[in-house]
Amino acid sequence: MGKLTDINVVARNEYGDTLGIVTPVSVTKEGIFTTTLPEEAVNKLLDYGVTLRANRVGREGFFSAKTLDELRKEIASVMGEALSRELVQEETVIKYQIKTAGSCYLDDDGEILPNGGWAKNKNYDTTTKGHWEKFTEYSDAMHMQQAKIQVWVGVYDRKRYRFKSGKEIEDLTRRRCETYRKQKERTNLNWLCDQVCMVAEGTYRGDVSRLQEVPATEENAAIFVKILKFIYMANQLFTKLSNQENLLAFIEANRPLALPDIVDVQEVE
Repeated sequence: MGKLTDINVVARNEYGDTLGIVTPVSVTKEGIFTTTLPEEAVNKLLDYGVTLRANRVGREGFFSAKTLDELRKEIASVMGEALSRELVQEETVIKYQIKTAGSCYLDDDGEILPNGGWAKNKNYDTTTKGHWEKFTEYSDAMHMQQAKIQVWVGVYDRKRYRFKSGKEIEDLTRRRCETYRKQKERTNLNWLCDQVCMVAEGTYRGDVSRLQEVPATEENAAIFVKILKFIYMANQLFTKLSNQENLLAFIEANRPLALPDIVDVQEVE
């Protein structure tokens, strides 16, 4: 299969936007015209969100047709689809992930127990009101878990696009704020935006599109700031207790296991 020629394909939309691509064309021994678009052209089309075929070595931007004219039309069709992209929705959301795990039994009076054998009502029939507490992560003898809480929160700008074919895509971009020293306002949304070294567990290449979300309001951000501060305060305490000497000193002092009062996050300090 050898190169036959270069073709220049141009597409325009109703607003006068133009997209032009020059690509080399080859012919197979079966008489099929093929091309794999140059990398720069592929990147342009992918930026619009269109889907491109890949050739045998995995390079995207592959096209094939029985005639040169059909090949040109196929390329132009994809380019026209790209140029038809229209912004139909724009919003900012708070994406979040809350994971809990553990194994405990709740008696009918709400007391937390290690297992059902500790329940006050031990007849184990349908009148038993106690139950195994359900967390977001399943736990049983075959899927044992540590007691834990995991929380991840991120602020994202969403843009949803629609093509003339009816296909819709969305673009989620993590919102990052400047550091506090350069900010005019210390809002709860800015607090969430300025988090660093935080990642949602189990997401593929940082894709958080499937995670739950709420509108990115200052009121909604406030509760997440409060949750995170609560966890960080608990972490400070438990980090100290992870040291054996600190743990024994804590026990000897007979101190209550309690967290400091949580600050009112309606105004971030």
